[in-house]
Amino acid sequence: ATLVFLLCAVWMQRVVGAEDARRAAFELAQKGDMADSLEKAEEANSLDSQSARMTLLLAGAKDRAGQDSESLYKRATQLQPTSAIPWHRWGQSRIEREKAGQVSTQWNPPTLQLLDEALKRDPL
Repeated sequence: ATLVFLLCAVWMQRVVGAEDARRAAFELAQKGDMADSLEKAEEANSLDSQSARMTLLLAGAKDRAGQDSESLYKRATQLQPTSAIPWHRWGQSRIEREKAGQVSTQWNPPTLQLLDEALKRDPL
C-alpha cells in the first residue's frame, strides 16, 4: 500500500509540475517571449509525455518558433485518437504554414484529410 501511495504521489507531482509549466508557457507567449515559452512547453511535455494536451502545447510552441511540429501533432492524434482536437490543431497548423508559403507535397496525411478526421470525430 505504501508503494502504491508513493507512486501516486510521484505521478501527481509530475502532473502538477507539467500544468505549472503549461501555464508559464502561455504567460510567456502572451508577453511575446517565444524562446522561454518554448522551453516551458518542452518542460511540460517532458513531465507528462503521455498527455495529448502537453504534446499539443509543445507543437504549438514549436509552430510559433518556426520549428517542425509534425511529429508532435501525429503523436497527439495517437494519444487521443478519438478526439477531434489534435486532428483539428494539426490541420490548423498546416493551413498557417501553407499561408506562410511553407507548403510541402510530402505531407502525409494531406491537410484536408486531417480536417476531415477532425470532422469525423466531432461533426459540429
